[in-house]
Amino acid sequence: MSVRVSGFMGSFNASGGFSNVDVAVCTIEKGNSLINRLLIEDRIKELGVIVLDELHMISDISRGYLLELLLTKICYVARKCEPVREM
Repeated sequence: MSVRVSGFMGSFNASGGFSNVDVAVCTIEKGNSLINRLLIEDRIKELGVIVLDELHMISDISRGYLLELLLTKICYVARKCEPVREM
């Protein structure tokens, strides 16, 4: 079994786009853009796992707000997709 890994950064996109990879390594900006696209296209359930590195960047003046937006969207979707627990 092979795993298709590609990077998404700046103006670089993998051949065939996000749909053509198993693991996408992204900058904050590209990750935010990819999450936006998956939400708009109602394909967010195709996303399996998100590993976030450089969390300390949340306090960065120039990029921190994007990281905060990305985390907010991820938390919202995760809660929305949780199964309802019966009491």
